[in-house]
Amino acid sequence: MVDGIHAHMTAATQSLVRSETTDSPFARLLEWLDDGADSNGERYLEIRRRLVAYFDRRNRPAPDVLADETFDRIARTLAEEGHIRVTPPARYCFVVAKFVLLEDVRRARRYIPLDEARPLSPSGGRVAEDADADRSRALGCLDRCLDTLKSEDRTLIVEYYRDAKKTRIDRRRQLASALGVSMNALGIRTWRLRASLETCVTDCQQKRR
Repeated sequence: MVDGIHAHMTAATQSLVRSETTDSPFARLLEWLDDGADSNGERYLEIRRRLVAYFDRRNRPAPDVLADETFDRIARTLAEEGHIRVTPPARYCFVVAKFVLLEDVRRARRYIPLDEARPLSPSGGRVAEDADADRSRALGCLDRCLDTLKSEDRTLIVEYYRDAKKTRIDRRRQLASALGVSMNALGIRTWRLRASLETCVTDCQQKRR
């Protein structure tokens, strides 16, 4: 039974990997992770599982999202610089993961419940208004970029990141089952969609400034 599940996972993963163009951000990430030995995406899956476990052990509420953010940053570095000198790749992944973790903890500490909020000074009010305007622009760009996706991809990415931790896991199992793929293969597909959306949103925000 286990062998059958693993074979299905591998086949689904390899199919997604083969569908990537060699110059896509995801393909470059896979090539870098493999470090010269083509694993057909298995190395990506292995390191992603380890990253999720790393964030989960530190009690972060969305460890899978943070694992994706880690890969996103590495993919951007590869796109901008063309190479990463730190070896082996797994070591660099966890260096980046530590920064992602620290930023996530800081974001959580900055959160102030509504009933604990204090009146802002005039200058603080302007800062808050600017932050609200930035968020509004980002959400507007996200809506616009979501509209560029195929309807099935748009539904998939929205459903994939919905709900709280336990409900989200159950929902993802349902999505994987409906698509006839493994959870890992589903993760690869949504990572590609998320990376594409982030690029689109960044371009959109730059044009609207």
